[in-house]
Amino acid sequence: METLAADASRQVLANPHASAADYRQALGTLLTHFERLVRETRRMISQSDRREAEMNQLNARLGELARRLQYEATHDGLTGVLNRAAITDRAEQLMGAVILLDIDHFKRINDHHGHPCGDATLIELTRRVLATLPAEAMLGRLGGEEFLVVCPGMRLGEAAILAETVREQVAGQPFTAGGHALAVSISAGVALLMADAHSAYQSADAALYRAKSGGRNRVEVAR
Repeated sequence: METLAADASRQVLANPHASAADYRQALGTLLTHFERLVRETRRMISQSDRREAEMNQLNARLGELARRLQYEATHDGLTGVLNRAAITDRAEQLMGAVILLDIDHFKRINDHHGHPCGDATLIELTRRVLATLPAEAMLGRLGGEEFLVVCPGMRLGEAAILAETVREQVAGQPFTAGGHALAVSISAGVALLMADAHSAYQSADAALYRAKSGGRNRVEVAR
């Protein structure tokens, strides 16, 4: 339609005998089509802007979903600390020391007060441990009531002191979980983290076993 209107206008311009009325009519027709094109262009631009906004929202949602999936893949669903795979992966990449800790008599808490109380105990334990650790240390839940602290660049003696501080922080005040005041303690094993994280875990586990055998609520250092 715009092409026909343009051709008609050219015919008027090419006609030396065209009247003022012919020019006004041609101009009016051109103006009508021009305004329609402007409206159509604005509509298309508006649609394009809307689609761009929708795409930006979709990309933002996809990014948030990816971050959420990444978080859920690397963090424990109950306590929010790193899960077993993630903390083990961190340990494989670092050198320093590890602290393997375990809640003493945790089964009694679940048996006597129920699993919700046990879950609340795990959450409170996580809070107290994180409040004690230096910024560079990482905490992960290996499963059940067993946790692993990775201490990059830390010497064995320094890690033993840190483990003792964590033990005191846990045992120092009763836990309030599920309406119950619970006396909670941990045992811990400390070992050097060199190139082999698995060996460090085994050494810390052996030290933890000695802490349990020695009466619990204590820290043992790997031999």
